[in-house]
Amino acid sequence: MNNSGLLLYANNLTETEKLLANYILENQEQVAGMSLDELAKVSFSSISTIHRLCKKIGLTGFKEFKIKFVEELYSKMNKPENIDINFPFKKDDTQFQIASNIKQLYIDTLTNTFSFFNSEQLEDAVDLIYNAEIVDVYAVTNNIQTALNFQDKMQSIGRYVNVSLIPMNQVYRAAASNNKNKQVAIILSYSGKTPEIKEIALVLKRKEIETLVICSAQENYLTKLFKYHIFVSSKENLKKKISHYSSHIATQYVLDVIFSCIFNKDYEKNMEYRLNEFNKLDHRQVEE
Repeated sequence: MNNSGLLLYANNLTETEKLLANYILENQEQVAGMSLDELAKVSFSSISTIHRLCKKIGLTGFKEFKIKFVEELYSKMNKPENIDINFPFKKDDTQFQIASNIKQLYIDTLTNTFSFFNSEQLEDAVDLIYNAEIVDVYAVTNNIQTALNFQDKMQSIGRYVNVSLIPMNQVYRAAASNNKNKQVAIILSYSGKTPEIKEIALVLKRKEIETLVICSAQENYLTKLFKYHIFVSSKENLKKKISHYSSHIATQYVLDVIFSCIFNKDYEKNMEYRLNEFNKLDHRQVEE
């Protein structure tokens, strides 16, 4: 049995020791970072009481208890668990547990999204964007920030990417698209059900604009319209959730992969641009 279990089930403790044991169990994260004196102060216990408690659960003293307790706590926090993508934490979870759960949500989402990658589809998608002179990214609500992040990365290597913040302006841009200008589009839409995105998609289809769709692997209207698509982790509920954790992480990951592959196609050229041209616009004072 681990030390937490010994504290919980020990039956030979005095009332004072029980109070101390309960304090430790109820404040495990804080206790993990405390010294002997700090624990005594906050738990209203004496140092001798702490040592007696440690010995009653089979340890030599507080020093050994602290080492084993911290090891057990971090082992428990780092143990992979099945995280509910839509409700990754509960009302009574500690802040440290929430941090651990969100970390695991990231891992699960990225692992699941990576499993959808097909080397041929990825290569085709990267080539489509790489060979384009103009890239228009279409997105609404939470995907706007993800699109802007991609725009920023691409512009950092001298590539033009357009992101319009107003849905109606996106429709106008789609209508003004011209497939003779090496112009391509990226649509970010987890469900493919947003009315604005549907309208934009139909316009792009009519204008015969080559389009990459980044969306859920579930049945999606957009994948029926366009040849190029990359799926993301599809466990997120559209309405019943705390926030759009998984879809945001997955979409950001896919765009980061695309950017990285494009960067890698002209690695030396892009590195030189980053170091010489783009950095001239960065006025932050940093040490070399």
